Amino acid sequence: MGDIYVDRKAAPEIKAQAQSLRFIVSNGVGLLFASTVCGQIFNSTVTEQGPQALPQWETFWLVSAGVAAVVSVFFLIFFRDDISKRKADLPLKKANS
Repeated sequence: MGDIYVDRKAAPEIKAQAQSLRFIVSNGVGLLFASTVCGQIFNSTVTEQGPQALPQWETFWLVSAGVAAVVSVFFLIFFRDDISKRKADLPLKKANS
């Protein structure tokens, strides 16, 4: 979805650079950050081995789901796309008489 957004927003002369930057940020820096945070959550919640660890996995997944929910709420609150400009760019439909 990020690719489509960048493709629509970037000027034609910088489209390739914008796509490359989005790729590096999400698949490079983003994955490094996410794996580090996820590893720390795992190490702090799953401390047992074998069957004793099963209840701890529930905590691990609940914490991970909570982080995803918080990020989603922040995205919904703070991300604003200029929809009015897109609506203005659409051709007007002629009324059938």
